[in-house]
Formats: sequence, C-alpha cells, structure tokens
Amino acid sequence: MTAALGRLLGMLLAFTTFTTTIVGCSAQTQAPNGSNAANSPYVAFAPGEVDVDGGLVQVFALQTGRLLTVNARNGQRVHNGDVLATLDTRSLQSNAAVARAEWHMAITKEGAARRKSQVAQTWLTRLLEAKAADAASPQSVEESELALVDLTAQAHIAHAETVAAAVRWNAARQALVDGNIRAPVAGLVVRSIAVPFLRVSMDDAMPVFILLPDRPRIVRAEVDADFATAVRDGMSAEIVVGESPAVTFRAKNVHVAAILRRRDHRGAGDDRVDAQVVDCVLEVDAPALRVGQRVLVRFLRSG
Repeated sequence: MTAALGRLLGMLLAFTTFTTTIVGCSAQTQAPNGSNAANSPYVAFAPGEVDVDGGLVQVFALQTGRLLTVNARNGQRVHNGDVLATLDTRSLQSNAAVARAEWHMAITKEGAARRKSQVAQTWLTRLLEAKAADAASPQSVEESELALVDLTAQAHIAHAETVAAAVRWNAARQALVDGNIRAPVAGLVVRSIAVPFLRVSMDDAMPVFILLPDRPRIVRAEVDADFATAVRDGMSAEIVVGESPAVTFRAKNVHVAAILRRRDHRGAGDDRVDAQVVDCVLEVDAPALRVGQRVLVRFLRSG
C-alpha cells in the first residue's frame, strides 16, 4: 500500500509540474507589456496531439460473406496491395460463371440478329432492283421494308442485351476480386477484428482492419484564440514530449485554420467552456512519436 501511494503521489507531482510549466509559459506570453513576453523566444504555447498525415486508414470489406483466410495480424507490416484476408467466394464464383454464360449467349443472339438484318437488307435491295424492272410488286417491296425495320430493331435490342450482359459479367468478376480484402497503402496493422468464419458485410460500420500508413507524422495543435494572430503558416516550432527529462523535436507550422472553433473538451477539466481555439497542423520529422500522443507545442518567435 505504501509503495502504491508513493507512485500515485509521484504521478500527481509530475503532472502538477508539467501543468505549472505550461501555465507559467502561457502567462509569460500572455503578458501584454511584460518583459518576460518580450524576451521569450516563444510567441505562443498550445497543447497538441500526434497524428499521421491523412489519418489512419480504415479497411472495410467490399463484399458480404464469411472470412475464409486471415493473412494479417496486429503489429504486422503490409505493403500496398497485400491480401489481408479472403472471403469464401463460392457463391460469387457461381454468379460469375452464370454471368459469363449469359454474356456468351447474348453475343450469339446478337450475331444471329445482325445476320438476319443483313439478309433482309440484301433481299430488299434485290426487290427494289426487280421493281425497277417491273419484276416485283410494290406490295412485296413494302413487306420487305417492314421486315427489315423489325429485324434491325431486333438487332439493336440484341446488342443492348449484349452490353448489359457484359456489364453483369464485369461486375461478377469485380466481385470475385473484391473477395480479397487488400491493403490500400503500405503501413502497420494497428487493429484487426478479422478471424476465420467471421461474417463481414460491405455495409458494416466497423472496419475489418485499421492501418497506420507509412506517411510523415504531424501534430495537430489547438492555439488559444488570444494568440491566433501570433501564429502563421511556415513558422518554426518545438514539440515537447514528457517533462523529466523532456524530449524536443523541431517542427514547422504548415497550416493555420482560417476559422475559430470551440475547444475540444478532452484535456484539462479547468478549460473554459466557451474557450475558442484555432487549429494548426505542424510537420515533424519524428517517426518515433506515437499517433495519439499528447505533446506541448512551442511556437518560436523567429526561424
């Protein structure tokens, strides 16, 4: 009990020290005419959170069915296009076989319809020649013309049916391809619910895999509205991790939001309810930083 109490007191002391440091630095910066603010190398301080450029990648099933194989686990590195899991595609294979047969049947029917239309056109041409020589009646020519119109329409319908069958065949083939759940980017599997025989659906709200992509780390900072005019695109900053000893990384502020918003209430409980902040995105070359890690951002006055 004594050891546990000692660890708890130590944690409280460390958190109090970190909070006091941030508040003290903010107070120096906020002083409107104080010498500390003028001499400080920083123009603003802000809490931040480590993220990855573009965010985590959620991978959903593109077809509905049961998982047959699972090839990726939590903590495994994958490449773009790697098959993470496969679905039982027997029903999809049957659908594809039927769609392919219907496509071939439509092609055959279209060919026959076109041939009939061509024969009718040839016959009409001969009748017109015969009529010119008074060897064919006007009625036979008219009947041949009507037959050609009907057969031409049937050929057009057969062609449309062939196009529709081809679309169904391509969709069936794509469904077979989508039976493989692939990695859309290279990265690290950080979450997976995939197990063999699990039923997944293309309408599921929960992704089957979540990937940490191989992209640069960024920091999203919430700068108090009072310092919105002090930060700008392109200015340098420091990312502070921990307190004793603190680790610092150089960063570059790449974007300052054009609007203010109310602060997210995920931090300290004493934040003002009506506090407004401006969002900043900073680039930092620190692959060791973990996504979701809370940090302190110090915006440099120069550099």
